[in-house]
Amino acid sequence: FIGVKKDRQADQKPKIYDPENLTLSYSYNQVEKHNYEIESYNDEQVVTNVNYTYAFEPKTVEPLKKNAFLSKSSYWKLLQDFNFNYLPTNINFNTSINRQYNRQQFRQVDIVGIPPSALYKRNYLFNYQYGFNYNLTKALKINYNVSSSNIITNYLDENNDPINDVNLWTNYFDAGEANTHSQQITLNYDIPLYKIPFLSFVKATYSYIGDYSWLKTSRALSDITIDGVNYDLGNTIQNANAQKLNATLNMESFYKYLGLNKDKTKIVSKPVAPPKPGEKITQPAQIQAKSANAFVETMIGVLTSVKNIQINYAESSGTVLPGYTPGIGFFGTTKPTLGFIVGLQNDVRYEAAKNGWLTAYPNFNMNYTTVNTETLNYTANVDLFPDFKIDINADRLKMDNYSEQYDVSNGIYNPR
Repeated sequence: FIGVKKDRQADQKPKIYDPENLTLSYSYNQVEKHNYEIESYNDEQVVTNVNYTYAFEPKTVEPLKKNAFLSKSSYWKLLQDFNFNYLPTNINFNTSINRQYNRQQFRQVDIVGIPPSALYKRNYLFNYQYGFNYNLTKALKINYNVSSSNIITNYLDENNDPINDVNLWTNYFDAGEANTHSQQITLNYDIPLYKIPFLSFVKATYSYIGDYSWLKTSRALSDITIDGVNYDLGNTIQNANAQKLNATLNMESFYKYLGLNKDKTKIVSKPVAPPKPGEKITQPAQIQAKSANAFVETMIGVLTSVKNIQINYAESSGTVLPGYTPGIGFFGTTKPTLGFIVGLQNDVRYEAAKNGWLTAYPNFNMNYTTVNTETLNYTANVDLFPDFKIDINADRLKMDNYSEQYDVSNGIYNPR
């Protein structure tokens, strides 16, 4: 069953709790075989998906739009256009149960002795994603997404030995333990500088992407015991952000606002009397109207030779912190700090060590790492004379990388 859902009636008003918001999918596959070498082979796979999505009706509030005082001057337009939405655009939640069970028993062929044991393979996964889109204002849009992948190990006992009686359907809705978790927030903003009259020539946009991920360490390397002391080696967390600022400057609009326009020479015809009968008609002489001062015209031409300017700035940063012992909740976490979760690069090492969130293993040798890259480029179009144009391009790149190992003693972070 793929994409099973209940259709909404034409006259039915959508509600957040409607079953029409759900889409269900289910599939089951089984393969059985045997031959000369294989006594029995059984492979089963089941996938169950539940998807929920709901789109809200836009609720834009513009409290100052009809204000008479603000309508008197264009300089108040930025304030008059203030608006916000008190509802998100849409929300979604998707979950997937994916289980595979495989049992294979070989025959004892041409060998006398202890028969071979059956081989088992199990992959039990519980994955889910959720998020929302939110147009906070007409210019500011926010997108948030979370994705988690859980592993179910209900077929292992407390000693990590397999329990062969566990099959595909045992504790089918068990969510298991988180294996990977990631979340991303995206912000896009059209900076409304153009609504200010003397900055109407500027079009600027800003975007921010913040990422956070939590990665569980392998079961074999999760801890170590030395001299009777057990050390938790922790998991790995990392974050990153990417910021972009783009601005386009239409300089011709700026010059027009300042009144820096070159006066073009006007051609006028000398008035003549009507031709007499039999008189030959000739083209009337044209007279050039007096133009403004040539030096002033030249200076205006030089000052207004730059027609367009494009500025692009981008910065990306990231931090990797291994040895982080806390787990992750079903809906995520705010540890080590909320700023770190949304991609900010505040230093969290010392606070995490103080709270006991970093491994105390004295010989821990995984690296704490930070990276930063900044890029600036701009282009300018210069038109000095007719058929003589200049394109100016400039770029600047800066990169910083830092890496260190550490140990923690008595809640104090020690770089080494």
